[in-house]
Amino acid sequence: MIEHKKEPEGHYSLLFQIQEPVEMKGKYDSASSWRGDLAKDADGCLYEVYLNFTMVGVLRSADHSFKPTDYTEPPPGSKEDDFLEMAERLK
Repeated sequence: MIEHKKEPEGHYSLLFQIQEPVEMKGKYDSASSWRGDLAKDADGCLYEVYLNFTMVGVLRSADHSFKPTDYTEPPPGSKEDDFLEMAERLK
């Protein structure tokens, strides 16, 4: 996790950089979470999250090699869409 920011709606937008698998290492993406208690300590932490085929396809097809200046995300629609709910913090 690189950084997070609180959105006006009360959720958090999260910017992260992929470390594995090797063919996607270094790519950037963003996600969102309602979990402010977890977001406040998330910057600089390593998380493990399993990507579905749709997410992998988007990361492979678009250019995610550059850090975006704006990573505003809509709030997660469910607990299963909440990045910090579904990711496992490793360190």
